[in-house]
Amino acid sequence: MNIDQKQIKFKGGKIEIKEMLKNGDDIEITMKGSIVSETASDNQDNSVNMIYQFKPLTIEVKDHEQDTEIKEEESIPLGDIPFGLY
Repeated sequence: MNIDQKQIKFKGGKIEIKEMLKNGDDIEITMKGSIVSETASDNQDNSVNMIYQFKPLTIEVKDHEQDTEIKEEESIPLGDIPFGLY
């Protein structure tokens, strides 16, 4: 059996940064973490796609100060977001 594609899948957390970003900013993000599972998805043509689940432990945003502690997803009411304050 052949391997057709190899993909990394990850679910995001949140990190807190000290500087404001604005729409259109180009940033570079570096993540470190672990592969926590792998799955072979059958393509029905004698090949499979390998999907690796990645769990990030730290995230770094280049050229911006940040706190790399990953926070669990939480809902923030839109009224609490400071739009236009940057």
